[in-house]
Amino acid sequence: MTKRVFVAFFSAILGLAVSSTLCFAAGINAQEGEWESTMEMKMEGLSFAIPPVTTKHCITKEDVVPKASEKDDKCKIKDQKIVGNKVTWSVECLDKGEKTESQGEITYSGNSYKGTMKTRMTDKAGKTMVSTANMTGRRIGECTDKSKTTVSVGGKEVQQVDPAQMARIRAEGEKALAESEKRQKEQKARWEELSRLPVPAEDPGSCPLSGENFQDPNCESKVGKLNLKPGEWEITTQEGADQMGHPMVGDPKRTTQCLTHESPMISAVQKSPEKKAARSSQKITWSFNKTDSLKVDERGGIIYRGDTLEGAVLRTEEYGSATKIVHKTRISGHRIGDGACLAQGRDYTSQGRDFTSKKRGIIPGVPGELPNPVKELRKLFRF
Repeated sequence: MTKRVFVAFFSAILGLAVSSTLCFAAGINAQEGEWESTMEMKMEGLSFAIPPVTTKHCITKEDVVPKASEKDDKCKIKDQKIVGNKVTWSVECLDKGEKTESQGEITYSGNSYKGTMKTRMTDKAGKTMVSTANMTGRRIGECTDKSKTTVSVGGKEVQQVDPAQMARIRAEGEKALAESEKRQKEQKARWEELSRLPVPAEDPGSCPLSGENFQDPNCESKVGKLNLKPGEWEITTQEGADQMGHPMVGDPKRTTQCLTHESPMISAVQKSPEKKAARSSQKITWSFNKTDSLKVDERGGIIYRGDTLEGAVLRTEEYGSATKIVHKTRISGHRIGDGACLAQGRDYTSQGRDFTSKKRGIIPGVPGELPNPVKELRKLFRF
C-alpha cells in the first residue's frame, strides 16, 4: 500500500464519518439528543493501528440512518432498511476517478448503539483497499446546537465541520497527495536504479579472511597484494531500503578515510567474525545469514582498482511472513592523496575522528523513517 493511497483512503473514511448524520425514524428504540459516535477501523494489510474517529452531533427523528449532507454531491445512498431497532445501508462516493463503497448496520438500544461498516476504495490505478470499522455510540445530553458537528481523530479535535472547512481540508489533502505522489515516483526511480546495481561475487581461489577486521597476513602469499594504493581516500555511500513496496533512497554521504593493505576495508561496512569473508587480488567479498525469529541474508563486495574502488551491499531482513525489508547500499571511492593518516597509522574521517562501523552503524541502514501514514495524517489535520 502506498502512502498516497492510504491518505486518500483515510480521507474518504473520514469524509463518510463527518458527512453523515446518524439519525433514526419513529419506532427505533433511541432517544433524541446529542450523541457521541466512535469509529475504530482496521485495514487489510496494515500492521499498525489507525486512530479512532469520534464525532459529536445531534440525532433527531427526522430522517433515517445515514443522512448524507445535502451539499455533498459526491456520496449517494444506494440502499437503506429499518427492521426493528436495526438499520442497514449502503453508500457510494465518486470523487475524481476514485470510488468508495460502504455497507453498514447499526442496532440501537435506547441511549446507545453498536454497529459495523465495511468500506472498499478503488483508486484511479485500480488498486483496492478494504477496511472494517466497529462503530459505537452513546447519548451524552440534550442538543445545544443542531447544526454543529465536531470530529476528533485519536482523541484530538480536528475541526468543527462546515462546508468551507471541508473544502479547505479537501484542497489541502489533494495538494499533500500530489506532493506525496511526486516524492514516491522520485524514490521509486532512485530505488530501481540502486536495486539494479550488482553485488560483486567472490573470485575463484580467494583467500578466506578471519576475525572482526577481515584480515589474514597469509593471504598475500596465496593470492598476492590487494590492488589498492594506500593513502587518504574519499568514500561515498548511498543507502536505500524497500519495506513492503515503500522504497526510500537517501542522498549520497561522503567521508574521508585512510586505506592501507593492513586496513583496506571502509569504515562504513559492519565487520563481524560471524560474516564469511574472502579476498583476491582485486576484491573483498563477504556474506552472512541467520534463520531464527529474524531471518537475515547479507551479501557484499568491493572491487579495488588501484586508486579507485566500487562495490555494493544487499541485505534482506524478514520478520515472520508478514514483513520483509530489503536494504541496498552503493559504495564508491577514490584516492585523494597520501594524507597524514599513513604516517600516523590511524583511520581518520574528515572530522578528524576515528569512526568505526560499530559506532556509526551505516550498513545496513534506512535513510530516515519509512512512510508513516499516521504521522502524515496528523500533519494534514493539525493534531
